[in-house]
Amino acid sequence: MWVVERHSYRGWHVPEVSAERIEAARQHVECFRRRKRDFEEDQAGFEHALSLIRAAADDLGVDWACDLFFAAERDYWTGRNRAGINEIIRDTDTRRTESARR
Repeated sequence: MWVVERHSYRGWHVPEVSAERIEAARQHVECFRRRKRDFEEDQAGFEHALSLIRAAADDLGVDWACDLFFAAERDYWTGRNRAGINEIIRDTDTRRTESARR
C-alpha cells in the first residue's frame, strides 16, 4: 500500500518528477520564503509576489507553484503569532515523544 500526499495534484497515480524539477521546486520555495515583504507601496509588493509566482508556475505548473507559495505563507505567518508558535512547540514535543517510544 502507498500513501501519497497530493499537494494540489489532481491525479491518482504517483507522477514521476525529474531531479531538475525537484531542484527548481526547492529554489522556488526558498524564493517564496525569503521574499521581500516590506514595500512602500502595496502594489509593488503584490507585483513582486506575482512575479515569483509566475516564475514558479512556468517551471512547475500552476498547481505545484500554488502549493509551494501557500506553504511558505503558512510557515511565515505561523512563526509570527503565539498560537502558531505554540503549535510548532506541541508538534515538536509530540514528535520527540513518538520517537522515544520507538
